[in-house]
Amino acid sequence: MDNNEFYDDRSGQEETIQTEVNPKTILSRIGIALSLMAAAILLSQVILSKLVSSFLPSFADSNWYSWVLVAISMYGVGLPVLYMLTKNIPDSKKKPVQKLKVSQFFIIFFISAAAMYLTNFFSVFINLILSLIKGGELINPAMDAIFEGNPFITFLYTAIGAPIVEEIIFRKILLNKVRRFGDLPAILITGIAFGMFHMNLAQIFYAAALGIIFAYVTIRTNTIRYSILLHIMINTIGATLAPMAVKQGNLVLLMLLGTWEFAAIAAGVVFFIVFVVVKKKITLEPGEIFISPKSSYLLNAGTILFLSICLAIIVRGILLT
Repeated sequence: MDNNEFYDDRSGQEETIQTEVNPKTILSRIGIALSLMAAAILLSQVILSKLVSSFLPSFADSNWYSWVLVAISMYGVGLPVLYMLTKNIPDSKKKPVQKLKVSQFFIIFFISAAAMYLTNFFSVFINLILSLIKGGELINPAMDAIFEGNPFITFLYTAIGAPIVEEIIFRKILLNKVRRFGDLPAILITGIAFGMFHMNLAQIFYAAALGIIFAYVTIRTNTIRYSILLHIMINTIGATLAPMAVKQGNLVLLMLLGTWEFAAIAAGVVFFIVFVVVKKKITLEPGEIFISPKSSYLLNAGTILFLSICLAIIVRGILLT
């Protein structure tokens, strides 16, 4: 279907939808939902940690306490809050699932890995500059939990639980709400929101890059099964195998991971150049609803609130180092 056909098929529908919904209001409601989800997660963690420290202090000292606390607040509080706040926001039109070939999946995987490593280099550079300015290393709560936590519980959360729940939140619930604005806005909105949601300077850039890739894959296939699998594979390597190798000081595993990292970057960059730059395999469809002015994507109460909360926590983390 070409662009003309797309517009012709939806001309009447587009006019109807425009009169029924206010795009800026929808975006604001989504931003507020994200803000309240983040606030609910943080508040529940504070309350639970106070209760545990008061009544079960030995549990608070265990090496799996941090992940249990995060899992309960994320799965039991954050996800239900977001669902309840967004369930009345209309979903975009459903489209049939498109299967990826195995070769296509692994091309996307290498591009994802390359994007993660390259943006992580940028994060490390920014963190190094800030560390030199402040005279101390910046705190990375996620890595602290990974290195100090129980390896099995860490694997269950970072490599299995978190990818599934985060994909449901950002590539299922949120993407379904904003896809009607067009593929590109939906990809950028959910990808950047995913990066900001990590609320950690060490994770924002690579999380946003991966979020953008995962959103594109979801939009092209109309299912989150592939983004979940990609997320699991990326997290298994980055949040389980690599920290384990560093923690154990296993030189063989460290060498293998170093070799993998450079090979993944090289392969991912080549695949990106060949399939995205040269062959232009990226396809983006316009939406059913067009937002004007485009500043409404950011300049709405909900989005401003969500970004303010995330930035405040990021700055707080930097200042407390």
